Amino acid sequence: MKTLCVIPARFASTRFPGKILADINGKPMIERVYEKVCQVKNLDKILIATDHQEVFQLLNEKKLPVMMSSAKHISGTDRCIEVFNKMDSFDYLLNVQGDEPGIDPNVLDHLISEFDKEDDPQIATLNSSLSHEKDIHNPDNVKLVKAIDNKVLYFSRLPIPFIKNQSQNHSFQKHIGVYLFHKDAIDRIASLEASQLELAESLEQLRWMEHGMRICSYDCDYDSVSIDSPEDLVQYLTSLES
Repeated sequence: MKTLCVIPARFASTRFPGKILADINGKPMIERVYEKVCQVKNLDKILIATDHQEVFQLLNEKKLPVMMSSAKHISGTDRCIEVFNKMDSFDYLLNVQGDEPGIDPNVLDHLISEFDKEDDPQIATLNSSLSHEKDIHNPDNVKLVKAIDNKVLYFSRLPIPFIKNQSQNHSFQKHIGVYLFHKDAIDRIASLEASQLELAESLEQLRWMEHGMRICSYDCDYDSVSIDSPEDLVQYLTSLES
């Protein structure tokens, strides 16, 4: 199976405009993400997809693989699908966020290898355990619950499930925002309209689930850190020094 990885690089972030060009030890953040993805063994091609001419020119000068995409997309997934549909002969599409410079290449290889084992692969993602109360109740940490066959039952910004018996020990699972799509799922995703659950939680993956699509999630030890604000960047840079 041939896998294309697309790293969406949207310039106009609401909370941190231009964050993909933020300097991380002498290189823009998007380049740091690309370098990490280059360490993934099970990829056949990597492309950065941007909607901004400045980003395109900078990456071109650095001789990084970049493609212009529409500025009308409302999600990174839409941007990735646009690029995938312009390419030939790929079976899987891997969407890696452009604001996670610390992404672990090993967990991406794990995602691809587990997806290969599925009888009916559609969409897959990753999850890791949450242990601190403040992280469990932070709505920026999307939580998920899944069945014993790894099929996701629901994603939410609230802690799920509700623990009625407070003496019960439960491991809450944090969603890691990377997605792997089978080519047959991509055409269907592109045709789906926004759903009520998606709008309520502001989570695009709920649209796919509401329309009956199967999402699997695999356990990993990676604790994702996305750069959503200048404060996040400062915290990330400080962590690199420690």
